[in-house]
Amino acid sequence: MKKRTLYSLAIIALFVFNSNSLLAQNKATIHQDKRIATLTQTKNTLDKNTKKSKYKIQLANGSKAHINAVLSRFYAEFPNTPTHKVYESPEYKVRVGQYRTKLEAERALILIRKEFPNAIIVKL
Repeated sequence: MKKRTLYSLAIIALFVFNSNSLLAQNKATIHQDKRIATLTQTKNTLDKNTKKSKYKIQLANGSKAHINAVLSRFYAEFPNTPTHKVYESPEYKVRVGQYRTKLEAERALILIRKEFPNAIIVKL
């Protein structure tokens, strides 16, 4: 009976010690080269400072005469907004503004649509 009790205690002890080691959380340590953090920070800074536009607002499309009339109206209402006339066969298109984010373009679109209700945002 003593052997059986010792044997039972040994088995219980094994389960207790093994379960503790299985439940313990191992912590991983990541060693990252400092140059990676520097490169990431530099790229983020460049992206913020780059003034490359990704969105424009298209006012109208159609014949050259129609586009010139739309441009004249637009210049009168928004004199400081850059404009761009594009020819894509068979028609001309008027695109205005230079917006880095869609949110910026949507804000401008709200103002522009008061005078040009058919204006849309175009992703370049």
